[in-house]
Amino acid sequence: MTKADTKLCTKCRKRKSLTAFSLRGGSDTETRRSWCRVCVNVRARQYEKTPKRRVRVKQYWKSKKGRKVRRNAYFKSYYNITIAQRDAMEHTQEGRCFICEQCKPLEVDHNHETNEVRKLLCHKCNWLLLSAVKGTDEIITAKNLVKYVKKYSPL
Repeated sequence: MTKADTKLCTKCRKRKSLTAFSLRGGSDTETRRSWCRVCVNVRARQYEKTPKRRVRVKQYWKSKKGRKVRRNAYFKSYYNITIAQRDAMEHTQEGRCFICEQCKPLEVDHNHETNEVRKLLCHKCNWLLLSAVKGTDEIITAKNLVKYVKKYSPL
């Protein structure tokens, strides 16, 4: 190794090959960082363990921006939709449950087998729907549920 192919790490004071140093971001892509990858990783692991870091992470997730990021990640991972798409659905339903048409906090209703998003429902309707279609014969179960309610309702 020639001196041109190596660089001195300012942290550990060892001369290492250029590949041991990450490229700096920005317009000049040929510039390398002053710390080698090993020293950067050691420092990053130490920083993650500090109480100051944990407090900053906790503060971020409690902030308005952190909650929005977490909420968007939740909708993307569970339902494969964004918050904007969910809000558009709520706007088209005028903020009402699709089944009972009451203004309550709405939940995303989706098919558990295909993961396809259907509509927004209140918690009670979503739970009732889930309970009704959990069996193998979804339509028969739903019809039996309607018969049962009609037979035993006080009206």
